[in-house]
Amino acid sequence: MSRAECPREQEVLDAIASSRWPSRLGEDLARHVDGCAFCKDLGFVAETLSSDFSSAIEQARVPTAGLVWWRAEIRTRQESLRVASRPITLAHYVGAGSAAVVALTLLLTLIDFGNLASFSLFNLIPDSLPIPMIFGTLGAFAILASIALYVVLSDK
Repeated sequence: MSRAECPREQEVLDAIASSRWPSRLGEDLARHVDGCAFCKDLGFVAETLSSDFSSAIEQARVPTAGLVWWRAEIRTRQESLRVASRPITLAHYVGAGSAAVVALTLLLTLIDFGNLASFSLFNLIPDSLPIPMIFGTLGAFAILASIALYVVLSDK
Protein backbone atom coordinates (compact mmCIF):
# COMPACT_ATOMS: atom_id res chain seq x y z
CA MET A 1 0.00 0.00 0.00
CA SER A 2 1.44 3.37 -0.95
CA ARG A 3 1.54 6.27 1.45
CA ALA A 4 -0.74 9.18 0.61
CA GLU A 5 1.08 12.50 0.63
CA CYS A 6 0.27 16.10 0.09
CA PRO A 7 2.81 18.82 -0.67
CA ARG A 8 1.19 21.10 1.92
CA GLU A 9 1.29 18.53 4.75
CA GLN A 10 4.04 20.39 6.60
CA GLU A 11 2.05 23.64 6.51
CA VAL A 12 -0.90 21.90 8.17
CA LEU A 13 1.37 20.41 10.84
CA ASP A 14 2.94 23.82 11.48
CA ALA A 15 -0.52 25.37 11.87
CA ILE A 16 -1.48 22.70 14.41
CA ALA A 17 1.78 23.07 16.33
CA SER A 18 1.37 26.85 16.54
CA SER A 19 -2.27 26.53 17.72
CA ARG A 20 -3.70 28.10 14.56
CA TRP A 21 -5.77 25.04 13.66
CA PRO A 22 -8.59 25.33 12.46
CA SER A 23 -9.83 28.83 13.23
CA ARG A 24 -6.77 30.95 12.35
CA LEU A 25 -5.56 29.35 9.13
CA GLY A 26 -4.70 31.54 6.21
CA GLU A 27 -7.36 31.79 3.51
CA ASP A 28 -5.26 29.84 1.00
CA LEU A 29 -4.48 27.00 3.44
CA ALA A 30 -8.11 26.85 4.64
CA ARG A 31 -9.33 26.42 1.04
CA HIS A 32 -6.73 23.69 0.48
CA VAL A 33 -7.75 21.80 3.64
CA ASP A 34 -11.43 21.94 2.62
CA GLY A 35 -10.58 20.33 -0.72
CA CYS A 36 -7.84 17.86 0.37
CA ALA A 37 -9.07 14.78 2.24
CA PHE A 38 -5.55 13.87 3.35
CA CYS A 39 -4.87 17.26 4.98
CA LYS A 40 -8.34 17.27 6.59
CA ASP A 41 -7.70 13.81 8.16
CA LEU A 42 -4.19 14.85 9.14
CA GLY A 43 -5.52 17.95 10.85
CA PHE A 44 -8.22 15.99 12.68
CA VAL A 45 -5.78 13.34 13.98
CA ALA A 46 -3.07 15.84 14.88
CA GLU A 47 -5.57 18.08 16.64
CA THR A 48 -6.86 15.14 18.67
CA LEU A 49 -3.36 14.08 19.66
CA SER A 50 -2.41 17.64 20.49
CA SER A 51 -5.44 18.12 22.73
CA ASP A 52 -4.78 14.79 24.50
CA PHE A 53 -1.17 15.84 25.06
CA SER A 54 -2.25 19.22 26.41
CA SER A 55 -4.72 17.67 28.85
CA ALA A 56 -2.09 15.15 29.98
CA ILE A 57 0.37 17.97 30.64
CA GLU A 58 -2.22 19.85 32.68
CA GLN A 59 -3.06 16.77 34.78
CA ALA A 60 0.53 15.66 35.37
CA ARG A 61 1.71 15.93 38.94
CA VAL A 62 5.45 16.38 38.89
CA PRO A 63 7.07 16.18 42.31
CA THR A 64 9.11 19.09 43.55
CA ALA A 65 12.87 19.06 43.26
CA GLY A 66 13.16 18.90 47.04
CA LEU A 67 11.05 15.75 47.20
CA VAL A 68 13.06 14.08 44.44
CA TRP A 69 16.31 15.00 46.22
CA TRP A 70 14.98 13.71 49.57
CA ARG A 71 13.96 10.35 48.06
CA ALA A 72 17.34 9.98 46.35
CA GLU A 73 19.07 10.79 49.64
CA ILE A 74 17.04 8.14 51.49
CA ARG A 75 17.76 5.57 48.76
CA THR A 76 21.50 6.35 48.98
CA ARG A 77 21.49 5.98 52.76
CA GLN A 78 19.65 2.66 52.60
CA GLU A 79 22.12 1.33 50.03
CA SER A 80 25.06 2.45 52.18
CA LEU A 81 23.52 0.79 55.22
CA ARG A 82 23.02 -2.46 53.33
CA VAL A 83 26.60 -2.47 52.06
CA ALA A 84 27.98 -1.62 55.51
CA SER A 85 26.00 -4.40 57.21
CA ARG A 86 27.38 -7.20 55.00
CA PRO A 87 30.46 -7.88 57.18
CA ILE A 88 28.29 -7.86 60.29
CA THR A 89 25.96 -10.40 58.70
CA LEU A 90 28.94 -12.58 57.83
CA ALA A 91 30.15 -12.33 61.43
CA HIS A 92 26.69 -13.43 62.63
CA TYR A 93 26.77 -16.52 60.42
CA VAL A 94 30.30 -17.41 61.49
CA GLY A 95 29.31 -16.85 65.11
CA ALA A 96 26.27 -19.09 64.74
CA GLY A 97 28.41 -21.80 63.17
CA SER A 98 30.98 -21.51 65.95
CA ALA A 99 28.26 -21.64 68.60
CA ALA A 100 26.94 -24.82 66.99
CA VAL A 101 30.42 -26.35 67.13
CA VAL A 102 30.83 -25.40 70.79
CA ALA A 103 27.40 -26.80 71.65
CA LEU A 104 28.19 -30.03 69.82
CA THR A 105 31.54 -30.29 71.58
CA LEU A 106 29.99 -29.76 75.00
CA LEU A 107 27.24 -32.24 74.23
CA LEU A 108 29.67 -34.91 73.11
CA THR A 109 31.98 -34.41 76.10
CA LEU A 110 29.07 -34.80 78.52
CA ILE A 111 27.85 -38.02 76.93
CA ASP A 112 29.11 -41.24 78.48
CA PHE A 113 30.69 -43.05 75.55
CA GLY A 114 30.83 -46.31 77.49
CA ASN A 115 27.10 -46.81 77.16
CA LEU A 116 27.07 -45.86 73.48
CA ALA A 117 29.73 -48.33 72.37
CA SER A 118 27.16 -50.37 70.54
CA PHE A 119 25.91 -47.31 68.58
CA SER A 120 26.92 -47.70 64.95
CA LEU A 121 28.01 -44.07 64.35
CA PHE A 122 30.72 -44.29 67.01
CA ASN A 123 31.88 -47.62 65.62
CA LEU A 124 32.65 -45.85 62.34
CA ILE A 125 35.25 -43.60 64.01
CA PRO A 126 38.52 -45.47 64.47
CA ASP A 127 40.10 -45.39 67.93
CA SER A 128 43.38 -44.09 66.56
CA LEU A 129 41.77 -40.85 65.27
CA PRO A 130 42.23 -38.12 67.89
CA ILE A 131 39.10 -36.46 69.22
CA PRO A 132 40.42 -32.88 68.70
CA MET A 133 40.88 -33.64 65.01
CA ILE A 134 37.27 -34.78 64.74
CA PHE A 135 35.98 -31.66 66.51
CA GLY A 136 38.29 -29.43 64.46
CA THR A 137 36.96 -30.94 61.25
CA LEU A 138 33.36 -30.57 62.42
CA GLY A 139 34.08 -26.97 63.42
CA ALA A 140 35.62 -26.19 60.05
CA PHE A 141 32.60 -27.68 58.29
CA ALA A 142 30.23 -25.65 60.48
CA ILE A 143 32.10 -22.42 59.75
CA LEU A 144 32.24 -23.20 56.03
CA ALA A 145 28.52 -23.99 56.09
CA SER A 146 27.78 -20.65 57.76
CA ILE A 147 29.85 -18.80 55.14
CA ALA A 148 28.09 -20.74 52.38
CA LEU A 149 24.73 -19.73 53.87
CA TYR A 150 25.84 -16.09 53.89
CA VAL A 151 26.85 -16.27 50.23
CA VAL A 152 23.62 -17.98 49.22
CA LEU A 153 21.32 -15.72 51.22
CA SER A 154 23.02 -12.40 50.46
CA ASP A 155 21.52 -10.02 47.90
CA LYS A 156 24.32 -10.15 45.36
